[in-house]
Amino acid sequence: MKKENVAELRDLATRILGLTEEQGATIELYRQDAKPIQAIQYSTDLIGDDELWRAARKELARKRARTEFLPAEMSTGACWTMLLDLFDNKRRHKQVSITSVCSAAMVPTTTALRYLGLLFTMGLVERLSDPRDARRVHVRLTGQGETAVKQTLQRQIEVERRIDEEDLKENNSRG
Repeated sequence: MKKENVAELRDLATRILGLTEEQGATIELYRQDAKPIQAIQYSTDLIGDDELWRAARKELARKRARTEFLPAEMSTGACWTMLLDLFDNKRRHKQVSITSVCSAAMVPTTTALRYLGLLFTMGLVERLSDPRDARRVHVRLTGQGETAVKQTLQRQIEVERRIDEEDLKENNSRG
């Protein structure tokens, strides 16, 4: 697909998402059945502050890396989870139903379907009819979708390694 077409599709997906939100649809950021976070006592003998800080830096770097290959609204939350689930199932040679991929997103079905629609529009996923049951539809990553996930994961691994190397150099310079 040409870069111009990809850019146009990204713009369209962003506008669609904006329109759905303007029409009163809300993106639920938290599961409704989630329990409040309770204070947990951590032992710094097990996980030190430096390790927690490194984990936070890596998480931020992973999020930034995802936006290099995917539009921001597709690189976090439900969209990213669906892409990862489809990538995992493709590697396992398993077919995935629309219901299953929506469930994997861990958001309300209507929200998952809206995001899945954006992934279809972007050409990252495609529908496949079940040859044994005409009522059932499967979903899978397209070649473009698989490439986007692979590039994103590769970039995330690279930035994590860079952080590890920086920390190692810093620790060596201290001692």
